[in-house]
Amino acid sequence: IEVFQILMELCYCISEMQRHNTRHNMQSNDHKWMSIDVIPMIDRAIDGLSTMLSARHPFAIKATRIKADYLDSTDRPNAAKPIYYKVLKMQTAILGISHPDTIETLNNFGDLLTDSDETVIEGFRCYQTGLNGALKRMDFNHP
Repeated sequence: IEVFQILMELCYCISEMQRHNTRHNMQSNDHKWMSIDVIPMIDRAIDGLSTMLSARHPFAIKATRIKADYLDSTDRPNAAKPIYYKVLKMQTAILGISHPDTIETLNNFGDLLTDSDETVIEGFRCYQTGLNGALKRMDFNHP
């Protein structure tokens, strides 16, 4: 399990660096890691975690979300959308709406959806749902 967790952390780091560069319009040829396609590594980690733990285990679900994050950060939103839907369905059923992983998925999916005029309303719904989950988690009772 530890090997798969390390592999996922590596994929997550690469994904976040690529997302940062994409969002800030940095030159991709300045960094060798920008050309790395981590999908095969992520798929290997997801398969390993799913086999060892279960496809419904939080580690496997988070690994799947990282795949969606990566696809989004590499300008493949149409490939990321069904993965985000699948992850959100599992996270809300298993972890609940106020779990930090679910809230992070809602935020990332909201980012993807608000990038397109056709899905901007759906993106704002993701943000609102994530905010509601965060407020519930903090037990925020403001009049």
